[in-house]
This record gives sequence, structure tokens and C-alpha cells, in this order.
Amino acid sequence: MPALNSWLSGTDIAELAEEMLPSVTEAAWRLEHTVDTVSGAFEHYLSWVVGIFVEQANTQLEKVNASVRLRQELAALIRYGVDTPQALGLLTHGIQARRLAHRLGQLADDRGMSVDELREWLADLPMQSWRTDLDAAPREVLDLLEFTRARRQSLLRTLLESGSAQVMIRRAAPTGAEDRDRSRPVELNAADRPPAELAVTDGDDRLGVIGPRDHTDVLDVLASGLDITTVLTGEVLTFTVVDGAVWQSSDDQQLT
Repeated sequence: MPALNSWLSGTDIAELAEEMLPSVTEAAWRLEHTVDTVSGAFEHYLSWVVGIFVEQANTQLEKVNASVRLRQELAALIRYGVDTPQALGLLTHGIQARRLAHRLGQLADDRGMSVDELREWLADLPMQSWRTDLDAAPREVLDLLEFTRARRQSLLRTLLESGSAQVMIRRAAPTGAEDRDRSRPVELNAADRPPAELAVTDGDDRLGVIGPRDHTDVLDVLASGLDITTVLTGEVLTFTVVDGAVWQSSDDQQLT
């Protein structure tokens, strides 16, 4: 079924509408009916039927000790409109664009990467590569930032509780022995219009950038309104609350 194949390959709804209803010239009507068809036929009815079939078939295969099984995720792949488990994992972990999820899923499948390994691989790329190599739109970059965000206690919470917090930055150039021990006040600036990398600067000297894992957490700190200092030592960026306000870890949880 060509329409189902296109749906599973991550084809955009507008393109899918042109494929399914080529003789319809009114774009709005064509798009509306394609959305209804995809929702009713693929996302609901077909995925439901396939899910039941897969479950029943695998039950019978297990009874006869067959060495093969149908793919358990097949129904979910039809529902979400992708063709790899990795793409499915992306769509269920915050990536909204099927096109991007499909492309990354294919890349991960070709390289034998799991969703967690794909997350680490993406986090190690410069954000600019997301735009140039993956053709990610600004909204998709925001999704990727959330997907690659470090799984830890909030940086802002740590700052409020202890008065200081640290992240590792990506230096623009390798650090020598002198730079590793040197501490200097720095500033954070958007390298381009958002969403874009946060550059760590000392005057006109661009020292490095905040990596994708820490980007959103650092933005939260900057947007908090706290009076903080930012000091770079080697590759370690330290945030410190100037007035010493900390969050008491008691039941009332008040700032003092």
C-alpha cells in the first residue's frame, strides 16, 4: 500500500496529501481529508488491528516453539508513522517531528545505536551540526535540546540549594597547563538568534560554548533573575549566587 509506505517513511502530511489525492486541486480540502484518513485508518484502526494480530500470532508461535516472532512494536510503528524502533523511541521521548525522528532513526539503525546511544551521539555534536547536517528547524532544535538534556537534578535547584553549581563547557581551543589552573570571570552570550549555542566569552575572546546537555539548564539559571557570577577554570564553568541566597531543604522550602 503506497500510502502506508509513505506514512512509515516519515513523509510530511502535506506531501502525503499530494500523493494520496493528486487529482484534488484545493490544498486545504486535500490536507483536511488526508489528516482524517491518516488518523482514522493508520493511527487508530490499522494499528489496533495489527496489534491484535501480532499478539495472537506470537502466542501461537510460542505454543509451537517456533524460533521466530513478529515484531512487537509493529502496531506502534504504524500508529506513529515511522519504521524503526529508534525513531519510535524518539517520538515517545519528546521529538515531535516525524521527519526528523525518521531520519535519526534510520541513522541509528544503520549504525546499530540504541536510543540512549543516539542521545549521547547527538549531545556530542555541535548544535550547528543539527541545523546543517540534520536540517533541523528551530522548533526541532528545541526538541533535540530537551532530548539530549542531562539527566540529573536541575542545575538551578542545585544553585539554590548550595549557592553554587558547575557545568563543563566545550573549549574553543585545547586548554594548556596555564588555562587549566586559571580562573577568570566570563559572560554567556547567544552565538546567534535562539535557539543557538551559548558562547562563553571574556570580552572579545570566545573561550568556548555550553554543550547541548547543559544548554537548557543554563538557560533556566540565566532566566531565574538571580544575581550570579560566572567563573571559568579550565573547562569548568562555576555559577555562584552573589547574595548567598540558598534554598532551605526543609518542609517550608523558603529562600533565606
